[in-house]
Amino acid sequence: MGKLRVILLSESEKEALSNGYKTGANHVFRMRCHIILMKSEGFFSREISAIPGHPPELCVNKWLTRYEKLGIEGLKTQPGRGRKNILDPLSD
Repeated sequence: MGKLRVILLSESEKEALSNGYKTGANHVFRMRCHIILMKSEGFFSREISAIPGHPPELCVNKWLTRYEKLGIEGLKTQPGRGRKNILDPLSD
């Protein structure tokens, strides 16, 4: 296996990530919080990516880097990202 990259979290960071994992607004944010929590517990990126529904190994490392730079706000989807609406919302 490759080099293990572990992040050390304070109690407040663990609490914020745990809360985000349990009560986050959308699935993607909850999954990203789960990734960071697992990395703090010493899991390899390959082990995390083997869990069904989790991103590939490179994405796991990308989210870890983003968390280190921006904190929990970096795990949220930024505006303007993702698929655009194909239908206009109905207006009354």
